[in-house]
Amino acid sequence: MARTFLRSGLIVSLVLLGTSSARAQFKKPALGGLDGPFSNFADDPLAEPVTASAYFTEPNSAGIAILHVTAKIAPDWHIYSITQPAHGPKRTTLKLSESGGFSLVGNFVPDPIPKVHQDEVAFPGVSLEEHTSSVTWSAPIQLKPGTDAQKLRIEGAVNAQACKVQCNLPKDYRFVAAVRLGAATPADVVARGPGAANIPVAPSSPKPIAVAPDRAAAAVTEFRPSGVHATVKGELDSSEVVPGGILKLRLTVSPETGFHAYEYSDHDHSEFKPTLIALASPDSWHIKSVQADRPPRRVKSAADAALELPLYEEPVTW
Repeated sequence: MARTFLRSGLIVSLVLLGTSSARAQFKKPALGGLDGPFSNFADDPLAEPVTASAYFTEPNSAGIAILHVTAKIAPDWHIYSITQPAHGPKRTTLKLSESGGFSLVGNFVPDPIPKVHQDEVAFPGVSLEEHTSSVTWSAPIQLKPGTDAQKLRIEGAVNAQACKVQCNLPKDYRFVAAVRLGAATPADVVARGPGAANIPVAPSSPKPIAVAPDRAAAAVTEFRPSGVHATVKGELDSSEVVPGGILKLRLTVSPETGFHAYEYSDHDHSEFKPTLIALASPDSWHIKSVQADRPPRRVKSAADAALELPLYEEPVTW
């Protein structure tokens, strides 16, 4: 395996093999049953892999506050997003008890956004949106006239399916939210109804961050890492980005004749050595999603006729 560096602080890990053999050692994962991915006996059944807490900000002059719900997730565990697509694992839902003191006036927004990857064995064709470590969902609420914010208590639950090697059954992780004194609600947060972008995530006129001296410098020239039978080229779609914004990076890998690169994955695994992409810096940046410009060609493994290896023999851009 050769690991190469781009000037933008990106790490690309590639394994390029001759196309004539396309060999890989692999062991099929167990599916179903008590030892499968949806067993309810994941490690210690008494340990809670998720804990939930919440608070809301002091309401502004319009009676609007922001409710923050946080799920702390145990190491090596994950839960799925509140936007997890259908036909995949259990989507997380946020439950709020009915109360005469407030109403929800916007959708919950996660911080950080979930990590997205594919698992073609368990959920073919479905993107998996996962949260690890910690996630906070925020949504605006409207306090009813006459409601005392300091006396208001909002009971609720994070209903989530926690997974490690296997998955627990979905359950409610309960919380009670009270006002956090000193946590002010911005004056420009207003009630616009569910689905509205009510929560500002950055100043209205943020100062852009320069990621390259100019537009021309945003295009990284092609280079060939030592010991790798391929060339790599990186290109940014802009020379600057605002805080909280999205910057698109295009990476093109061109294997030499007679060699190929495997498809991208967000983690290494035993079936074959995939292409890995990771940010080395800045620490506060993260990859939202990775998509190839076309699907890979699938070639049967010489080591296991049941295994198809996803590979690119021509240039591919992620």
